[in-house]
Amino acid sequence: MLPALTGFGVFDSPSDQEVVRITKLSDADIQARRQSGTLPYLAVLDGEAVGYGWCACRQAQFGSRSIPFHIPPWARYLQDFFTDPHQRGLGIYPRLLQAIIAKERVSANAFWILHQTTNIASSRGIAKAGFKVAATICFLPDRELGMIPVEPMGRTLAGAAMLGLPVVSHAEL
Repeated sequence: MLPALTGFGVFDSPSDQEVVRITKLSDADIQARRQSGTLPYLAVLDGEAVGYGWCACRQAQFGSRSIPFHIPPWARYLQDFFTDPHQRGLGIYPRLLQAIIAKERVSANAFWILHQTTNIASSRGIAKAGFKVAATICFLPDRELGMIPVEPMGRTLAGAAMLGLPVVSHAEL
């Protein structure tokens, strides 16, 4: 757990109006996410919304191809995070991740998050929140996706099953 940040809080049931204001999504987009079982969380610092993230409970999609997948009832997929550029460097992102996990742990025991390998800031925030790398998603020779495992293999297999991707080795690339 990260040390407390004075003035920091997380709202797990913000109004649609609050979500529209910070995310710039339309009311229809927010309603569609909520109906699919994806819930917004807002990070607040000194009374002002400074970031957000979404927690998917039933279904989600990832990547530039928007690959859909189903989430088991005991798992959560964390996605679409943003921190106000003026508030970056304060640890908002990892604290928001930890707050979501603390809230969702009541009904879930597995939490998944993806990031692009080129997004170093996201990678650092995810690691600070306590996540461990399970696999690297890669393009296969046929331009489909696969997962290269990182130990322990059980986490890679669970992630591959949820995302519907094959587990491959470097030799297969």
